[in-house]
Amino acid sequence: MLRKVILQPELSFSLKFYVLLKKPKWGLVSFIVDLCYITTLMSVKRHKLIRSTFLILVNMEKYKFVTEFELRSSPKVLFPYISTPSGLEQWFAEKVTVLPDHRFDFQWDGDSHIARQTGLRINKAVRFDFENTSEDNLDNNHVELKLEVSELTQTTFLRVIDYSSNKDQDELASLWDGFLGNLKEIVGS
Repeated sequence: MLRKVILQPELSFSLKFYVLLKKPKWGLVSFIVDLCYITTLMSVKRHKLIRSTFLILVNMEKYKFVTEFELRSSPKVLFPYISTPSGLEQWFAEKVTVLPDHRFDFQWDGDSHIARQTGLRINKAVRFDFENTSEDNLDNNHVELKLEVSELTQTTFLRVIDYSSNKDQDELASLWDGFLGNLKEIVGS
């Protein structure tokens, strides 16, 4: 068993331990153990130790789902549908609101999901990292939408990369088929 521990100082009195384990039958299994916040609170008066809190969190496994859809439209026409709130509202979410600092509020079934737009290439791609979807905010869920044109056929494809804790491939395929069916209706594909 291979074990690698990295200590990363946070604020004073806090440490994070990153543990990687190699198990022969499973390959490389990684998880982050937050013995953070070995938070120690000190008394101002006598600097005596009042309380120590030990919190252990293990990250959920994340899965990458990738699919492509052919769309009969140019990237220039499609890009606003994958990158703007009004475009995304038409096929992807019930309501999309722009927040400060490149953040978007996506609403599905009345639930709000805040995402930061972390990537944007005009007429090419957009990426949204959903906040607070992991204990340490280092491995958040994200959705990346890429427009690619086949040089041979000049056909436009939308490549979807969905990184989340949902490992049901059939459910994800059905979900994205529904989303892209809506988009195809709108753009006339």
